[in-house]
Amino acid sequence: MPSIPKFPVRDFKFEEIAKCALADWGIPTPKHPQLESVLTSYGANTSRVRHLMLLPTSIVGAATVTQRIYDRAEYEMTGRLTGDQQSLPADVQAKIQELGQQMLDSDNAELEKQRGGPEWDAYARDFHSKAAYALTGLLETPLGALGPLEIMPSALTGTWTAIETLLGDLWETALNCHPNTLASLKGKENRIGGRNKDDQSYAGDDRNSKFVPLALIGMNGFDLRNCMGTVFRMQRRFEFTHLISIREAHSSAFSVKASRIDAALGNKSLDCLNAVRNIFIHKNGIIDQEYMKRSAYLSIPKGAIGSPVLLDGQIVRTLIQGAISSTNSLAIAVDDWIALN
Repeated sequence: MPSIPKFPVRDFKFEEIAKCALADWGIPTPKHPQLESVLTSYGANTSRVRHLMLLPTSIVGAATVTQRIYDRAEYEMTGRLTGDQQSLPADVQAKIQELGQQMLDSDNAELEKQRGGPEWDAYARDFHSKAAYALTGLLETPLGALGPLEIMPSALTGTWTAIETLLGDLWETALNCHPNTLASLKGKENRIGGRNKDDQSYAGDDRNSKFVPLALIGMNGFDLRNCMGTVFRMQRRFEFTHLISIREAHSSAFSVKASRIDAALGNKSLDCLNAVRNIFIHKNGIIDQEYMKRSAYLSIPKGAIGSPVLLDGQIVRTLIQGAISSTNSLAIAVDDWIALN
């Protein structure tokens, strides 16, 4: 079993997690048909994150409703509430269970009628808000906070994975759709915020090489007209697991009419989410020198080196919504670029 972490008791603002998950994340609908599968996968990936964020309040809310219904069933059967139904005779317990199940089935049937209707969103917000309030006391204890506490960095890492995946798939598909301009990689690759040429990780010369292995050409039937993005990605000209390389990839490909793409991909909201995600993935959430340096110019949680990054629902919501908004803007900009060029 995981050890119970030491952390200061504080207001986790967990209701904000539910609000973020229930909000409209605005996943774009593409104009270009080849981007449809890319954005469909993006929507599915973000949907999984949202369901994860709602897991604690879903469990607490469902448990509360179920307990209330079985209490009603007990009262109707016995005229009182014992607080311990197992102390009742077996035949009475069976009748309570039967009546309670009938009540639950009736309630669920009513909910199914409402699902997708005009009042459904308001019901969902109220359900999760009340459940978050019920969690408040439990979250003040280390044991009770263990699960919900880990939801917060998990939501950040899951959101970043969805974004990172989209950014790579979007670039690949754009080059496949429009190789004449994009596959030339004529853009200035550090235009948005790439590495300097004296950086040891800089590999500009290799990326601009015209060399493509024959094996990759053969895998695509010796026809590169609609697969240059796929070939370059398999060749690993850019690493789509690093934000700096993702920016270099888009800077290199979109050499003209790219102001909207640059603005979206250069937005600091992506740096903020990436920085907090990285500190949890690579440093167990403990502030190091690199994070400290980045916190000086990014809107991310502050702290001393060696101290934990303290998250709450409001921080998580701000980080996610900002990064998702920038990513959606990028997807729309790339879609429009393909349609207009």
